[in-house]
Amino acid sequence: MQSQFSNGEVAECAFWRAALTADEFNALSKGFRPTRIRPQSLASYMPLVRLTQDLKGFAWTEVNSPTITDHPRVIG
Repeated sequence: MQSQFSNGEVAECAFWRAALTADEFNALSKGFRPTRIRPQSLASYMPLVRLTQDLKGFAWTEVNSPTITDHPRVIG
């Protein structure tokens, strides 16, 4: 049996230096931006939306012709 957590459509990628609480995960699932969830512990945030970004110390460039899909709603 294989488990699958993503269908390949990833809009944003974030990493924290701390374990998030259930309430913080719930806020993310409702569309809150990762930059609003415990920002002092946010190690890296990469919005994967069509353009090269340089946020939180990482230069991120798309490779292998990524497919554009609808972005889920985000709450400021």
